[in-house]
Amino acid sequence: MKIERQRYVRFNVFSEHPLGIDAKQLSQFIWRQYNALFGEIKSGKAGFWIIDYDEKSQEGTIRCAHVVLDELVAALTLLTSIDDIAVAIDTIKTSGIIDKLPEPASN
Repeated sequence: MKIERQRYVRFNVFSEHPLGIDAKQLSQFIWRQYNALFGEIKSGKAGFWIIDYDEKSQEGTIRCAHVVLDELVAALTLLTSIDDIAVAIDTIKTSGIIDKLPEPASN
């Protein structure tokens, strides 16, 4: 069995108004979008987690398996609204090592 390599994605959520949601709520919206695009079978194997998310700057980091990286980025890009607020999610950088990602803007 092959070892599942991890990838880390630094992202930024752009919206007209602050969303006021935490990492768990954001994760649910991302899961729904991923499920709508790729179905339940593929969603069950995706296994991505939000490592950190700052509600003020709306920046965060997601960890996922290397085989679903492109699909996750597509799901993030196609997520257009959260709680009826128009949003755009931009992936800043992807990396195999979390330390290589840029620091959040709030630091």
